[in-house]
Amino acid sequence: MNTTTDQPRKAAKTATPTRLDPEPWTSAKDHEGRHAIARGRGIPRRLAVSVMVDLDAEQSEWLRNEARRTGIDYHDIIKNLLNRERAERL
Repeated sequence: MNTTTDQPRKAAKTATPTRLDPEPWTSAKDHEGRHAIARGRGIPRRLAVSVMVDLDAEQSEWLRNEARRTGIDYHDIIKNLLNRERAERL
């Protein structure tokens, strides 16, 4: 019997896990001492469509410049363009 091969096997069997798998709370006692963290505004967003767009160099430059000029982020600039286009077509 080789003791060097037995050592890791015994250590693995006796080692306690450092991170337990999460388990659902089943009783009021499970959440004692814990605090709920609010996320968001309490109003679920109605996300109908999500789009990823690849812009060419000129479009990217225009978008960056527009964001700097207006102080509006890329997403809101694109949304404003869509809203403006919709309003013109109505």
